[in-house]
Amino acid sequence: MTQAYEKVNDYTTVFYRRGRQGEELRPRETILLKFRKPFSVYMKWIEEPKKGRELLYVRGWNQGRFRISTNSFPDLTLNLDPQGSLVKSDSFGHTLLEVGLGYLVETFAQNLQQSADRPEDGCRVRDLGPRQVHGEWARCLEGVYPQAGAGNYYAPRAVLCLSLASGLPVQAVIYDQWGEVMEEFGFARTRINVGLSDRDFDPRNPDYDF
Repeated sequence: MTQAYEKVNDYTTVFYRRGRQGEELRPRETILLKFRKPFSVYMKWIEEPKKGRELLYVRGWNQGRFRISTNSFPDLTLNLDPQGSLVKSDSFGHTLLEVGLGYLVETFAQNLQQSADRPEDGCRVRDLGPRQVHGEWARCLEGVYPQAGAGNYYAPRAVLCLSLASGLPVQAVIYDQWGEVMEEFGFARTRINVGLSDRDFDPRNPDYDF
């Protein structure tokens, strides 16, 4: 997975996400996502809820802020802190810098490496075998981490599905200690190294509505 992501310069994908706000598991969001390393991101919500919303962030641009347009009533365009409280409350506790494939790859790789370095933690990884996820064949793995050491790991339990074609994540489902879904992320129709240009991350792009 890590080696596969190292070969990625840019990608486009349909990004699915949902998570908890308090006790409630919020509806799934469907987002067209463009990403270019080191960190340029464009997002457009293509289904309800939040259909029509657009977001743009380029590291080093706009005084370090991201631009977001609600494209709904009231139609607002705002420049916000990518690690601020507003984006965290709207993204189930995550900052904008944690969006996309790279964050998942890094997080799961760190957890697996830590579990290998610390066998006393009693972590278990189980191969769930191949299955179809978001329209492609993937290999799914389940990681279970001990309750006593849960603070050192991302979550007590996680299921990660990796594309058999690319080796990159297709889905990640995160569970709490009671077996309830905390978060779910998905990536469909991912296209790698398509040659995204500055125009793809320019608010003056005529295809965008900022």
